[in-house]
Amino acid sequence: SIWDLRARIRRDISGFADVLRAEGYYGARITYDLDRSRRPIRVRIGVTPGERFEIGAYDIDLEAPEALPAELTALAQRIGAEQVGKPARSETVVLAFGQVMERLPELGYPRAKL
Repeated sequence: SIWDLRARIRRDISGFADVLRAEGYYGARITYDLDRSRRPIRVRIGVTPGERFEIGAYDIDLEAPEALPAELTALAQRIGAEQVGKPARSETVVLAFGQVMERLPELGYPRAKL
């Protein structure tokens, strides 16, 4: 039915939007048009990604019951600073944070959590 088709299109558009945001396109515009005069019905989806956002600042704040070693704080700041100017991709943010989390056990924090 046409209602099922529209529901499918909305799901697809939601997926497209998720992918675009993951790649740093937070202002994307996605439209669709149905041409019901054709058989099968023609669906056109238009995607205008817009500007790709870049990371302007990236701070990793570490908290612990006791003072953290300067090496650990410096590592977090260095990794954060390396992200500035890169596209604001989800993967970039997650991987940078993961670099810090991977080093914590080596620096005496085996049970560090998000």
